[in-house]
Amino acid sequence: MHSGGMVNKLLKNSRGFSMFEILIAFTLFAIFTLAYNASMGRNKEVSFRLREELALQKLCEEVLNELVLNPPKFDAALLIKPDTRTFEDFKQYKAVVTYKRLDIPSFDLLIKADENDSDPNSQEQQNKAATKKVYSIMEDYIEDAIWQVEVKVMNIETKYSYSLSTWLSNNEAEPKVQI
Repeated sequence: MHSGGMVNKLLKNSRGFSMFEILIAFTLFAIFTLAYNASMGRNKEVSFRLREELALQKLCEEVLNELVLNPPKFDAALLIKPDTRTFEDFKQYKAVVTYKRLDIPSFDLLIKADENDSDPNSQEQQNKAATKKVYSIMEDYIEDAIWQVEVKVMNIETKYSYSLSTWLSNNEAEPKVQI
């Protein structure tokens, strides 16, 4: 009965968990539970923000695609005030469309005048004058032909926003050459 005596001895020494051990176990369980709940709360917040950003991006792309397919009449009136739009199916969102002309630097800023060549009839000065005239015509044409549009969509309630921009071409623009 050697094995039976050992079992009795083990049962006598087995007292269970002390109050201190139970307190440590509950503390560890509480810490892990709080950490898990905090991370789940953060995950929900990040998930909401990503869902919101995707919705804003989709609405921005819709407005941009509409502008690319059906561009407005390009004139100075577009530059006065941004165009504010609402969405029929998404009442909590609004879009602000801003147009800008492409700004080309002036010829004089790009090409410095040569102070040593003061003869206006020299070949170099005539070439420079012709180049400046061609540059001026191209500058006016490009500024009329290429416009930048920025679309910013905002959630009115949360104030989250997303913006995209692209270039639009004015197919009605023509170079104005005067000889």
